[in-house]
Amino acid sequence: MNEDLSTGAEPLAADAFAQDLRQAVDRITQVLEREVPLLKALKGEAIEALLDEKRAATESYMALAERLRAAPKLLDGLAPAAREELRTAAGRLTSATEANARALRAGLEANSRLVKTIAQAVTEQSLGNNRYRADGRPRSSAPRGATPACSVNKML
Repeated sequence: MNEDLSTGAEPLAADAFAQDLRQAVDRITQVLEREVPLLKALKGEAIEALLDEKRAATESYMALAERLRAAPKLLDGLAPAAREELRTAAGRLTSATEANARALRAGLEANSRLVKTIAQAVTEQSLGNNRYRADGRPRSSAPRGATPACSVNKML
């Protein structure tokens, strides 16, 4: 990225700013594209390992986007080919963002179904497991305080 961007003193030339913006868009797009298969596979640790990189890429992109909102003429005079490269990069980012959102929703729904299924199985087992007789003695040979096993056989 160009050093001039961080100073905020003088506006960057259109080509230099466009290059910085395209690099930031490409960087966040690449992170999102790597994250989607991890989300689909519910690989929590691998997703967590991407968070710092995702945060840095997002902050870089947002800083450039804010600068462009504040000074929309930064891209005036940009060559048509460079403008098209930016549009293409923005399209890839949009696609990656949409895929990421779908994968996040699917992962959240799967986790929610899993928690509900476990809670339901525990509740059903607890309701059907009257371990004590009316006189307070155990009904079975299970040791005191033993928690019954629970299995879940359900497609999530």
